[in-house]
Amino acid sequence: GRKKISRQIRRLIRRLTGGAYLRIWQNRRLFNAATLCVAYDRFLLGLSYRRIEQKRGLSRRQVQTIVRRLQGWLDGCGQTGITTGPAGMSTSPAKQRARPQRTTGGGP
Repeated sequence: GRKKISRQIRRLIRRLTGGAYLRIWQNRRLFNAATLCVAYDRFLLGLSYRRIEQKRGLSRRQVQTIVRRLQGWLDGCGQTGITTGPAGMSTSPAKQRARPQRTTGGGP
């Protein structure tokens, strides 16, 4: 019903304003097509590893490796993505504990 749609819209807005996917998309020349697809599924749609595996025909290890590399790249840029919280729930950066800012700047 309306509540479910409203909740889905709020989650999508939170992911868009978090900036992880947008940051990856702006630097898409650095990534191959499979990595961009996984980034879209994980950072924008918030899909689980299992759903990404099924959708993209990848193994669990491949999905985990791609997400780990993307997360490391985002962290190196001073940008946080989504992380897995209790019981595999995705949590936005706003709901995570505050992290100290990195003093070494710079992107890729």
